[in-house]
Amino acid sequence: MVSMSFLYIYLIFNIALSLFAAYIFFRVSPDLVKKNEYIAIKVFIVAFEAYLVFNTLWTLQEYDILALPHAVFVAVCFLSLTSVVYNSFCFFAFTMIHFDFRFNVSKKAICLGFAPFFVAFVLLVISLFNGMIFSVTPDNHIVNGPAYIALPLCSFVYFIVIVRVSVQKAIRLRSKYARRDALGLTACVVFLVGWVLLDDLFDRITIIPVAIFAVIFVLFTSMQQSNIYTDALTKMNNRRKTEEYLTGLSDSFSEDAPTYLFMCDINSFKQINDSYGHAEGDEALIMVSNAIKAVISVHKGFAARYGGDEFIWVWRCTDAGKTAPDTLICEIEERLKEICGEAKKPYALSFSAGYVCCTDPQRSVYAYIKEADERMYERKKEFHRT
Repeated sequence: MVSMSFLYIYLIFNIALSLFAAYIFFRVSPDLVKKNEYIAIKVFIVAFEAYLVFNTLWTLQEYDILALPHAVFVAVCFLSLTSVVYNSFCFFAFTMIHFDFRFNVSKKAICLGFAPFFVAFVLLVISLFNGMIFSVTPDNHIVNGPAYIALPLCSFVYFIVIVRVSVQKAIRLRSKYARRDALGLTACVVFLVGWVLLDDLFDRITIIPVAIFAVIFVLFTSMQQSNIYTDALTKMNNRRKTEEYLTGLSDSFSEDAPTYLFMCDINSFKQINDSYGHAEGDEALIMVSNAIKAVISVHKGFAARYGGDEFIWVWRCTDAGKTAPDTLICEIEERLKEICGEAKKPYALSFSAGYVCCTDPQRSVYAYIKEADERMYERKKEFHRT
């Protein structure tokens, strides 16, 4: 039996977890991560906060500190158990988004993703009538039903998928940072499962909120570290992010939907630095980056500063040949002219660009980068000859 003093400490601890979770909720910035990842972590935190509320009400009723009406307590138990599985689903959803799994392309995949949560929800609804998962005694105490084990099994399905995907990514990704990130998610699952197993040692209270908060904290920390993927000057993706992005994308290279990899280098950039100073050189880099981002965002591509005055962007042809790679380059050139005209700079900005079509998933992404780089320098030579 848990002593009342321990119970009060437990409740205070739950309040502290809620406050820390709220702090993380407001600290998560959409500038640091992709939009879907930002939404996923926010939903996860809200789900956790809801679980803390239901769990706290449950605990207060179990120890007769509250006197909830029987129907209300049944609803609290139902919502608390449901939210546990939903938190597992949120962790799963975040992982899939984090690793760029495109579930929107398959209705079957969406159904499979929701299946464990849907099964748990249906079982809990049925349990309201037959006590299969849980039942509540007339004096408001919860009793586990004969099929209670089905509930944690639904969560474990998500955990198994997370571990499988994370380990798979850790093996296949070349970047040590990406591998560390993937293995970190695996460690989260191992910790979560181990903590859940310890939960049976406590009578009428649960320590699962600690485990869920720990996972959220690790995900938040990982997102904060994503700053290492951003170029400080242009606010574009950097070289490290580019290589990891291409490595993750390479599995989907095919002739059906060819992916084009572009590299460009600013023409006469050294002369701008020598004639107008490095501060003006930085302005030139920002203008070129803004032109690239403006066009590539419209075409739903990926853009980055690869290093120095070199930029890289990736675009997948999905419009059945309506847009050609050379057209994309022309659009960026036109946008750059507009930006330079608006800025009224004493010099003209242009760039030389080369590209390669990526269709073979077995070929190294570094080989594609090298080929695009070589084609870019061919254009660079043509520029200097004219």
